[in-house]
Amino acid sequence: MKAIALTKFGVPETLKEIDLPTPEIKGSEVLVEVFASSINPADIRVRTGEMFQMEANVVDEILDENAKPQSNTSPLPLVLGNDIAGIVRAVGPDVTLFKPGDHVMGLISSGAYSEYIAIDQQLLALVPDSIDFKEVAGAPTITITAWHSLFNHGHLQAGQRVLIHGGAGGVGHVAVQLAKAKGAYVITTVNGQNAEFVRSLGADEIIDYTQEDFAQVITEPVDLVFDAAMDPRTFKTGIPGELANNSYKVLKDGGMFLSIVTFALQEKTIERGIRTKFVISNPNHDDFSKIVKAIAEKSLQISINQAFSFTAEEIYNAYRLNESPNKNGRIILIR
Repeated sequence: MKAIALTKFGVPETLKEIDLPTPEIKGSEVLVEVFASSINPADIRVRTGEMFQMEANVVDEILDENAKPQSNTSPLPLVLGNDIAGIVRAVGPDVTLFKPGDHVMGLISSGAYSEYIAIDQQLLALVPDSIDFKEVAGAPTITITAWHSLFNHGHLQAGQRVLIHGGAGGVGHVAVQLAKAKGAYVITTVNGQNAEFVRSLGADEIIDYTQEDFAQVITEPVDLVFDAAMDPRTFKTGIPGELANNSYKVLKDGGMFLSIVTFALQEKTIERGIRTKFVISNPNHDDFSKIVKAIAEKSLQISINQAFSFTAEEIYNAYRLNESPNKNGRIILIR
């Protein structure tokens, strides 16, 4: 089968088309022919090598001893891609949820930029034939991250006030919609040019971070802060950046700061009972099925910027667009 693989760390041109054997399935695995995928921030960090250069203090905190990497390199060539949308072609002997011919979406640790992938049935959800693969190909990573952040970790309730950083981004625009559907009062920080977009998603209060300091604008404390923008300094060092430090100022005593990167709490936040949670998503069939239902009912919309074909040259262009300033919407790869 054909696949697009990372041949060395660096620029998008290091992605090349290679031939690989079609994966064999066993047990509860499903063989899916991949018709669409997307680009996630993790793909870029792996491609550039940044993912393998995380500071030791971050790795030590988030992984147990047995899970820690033994080196800072990864075997190459490496097929990138986490999100998949496609058709089931074969099922293992223990599969009960799917049959050949089913349309599905799901999330895999890597390897989505392939013609076929073997994936456990619990990491998939059935997709109605009426939904185009392009609609769901960009959904798995961002939706499960937003869903688990707000509900599994943040326990967001109707009537609560939530501040979502990066409300126009991939995870952020999903989080805004989910929080509003829950009945929360949603405040979000965005570049001013994206204000109308997040307003269309239901945001109650919009702060242009290029013009205003949210810590001064928000006068009534919030119950929950979700950093969907992901402070880059925090990711690289494990040390709270300005965004995190200012977020503590607008949180209620006993409130919660949610982040997809981990860092230590300051002493003053501990004194105030503020909790910080490092969000680890646990993709599963049940939650993905709820997400597909929301997409099918149009209560959750995935913003799409542009679709590119599954060729090395097109993927170069896709990555370059994805890394351009103020890019909005998901970048989809489709066969």
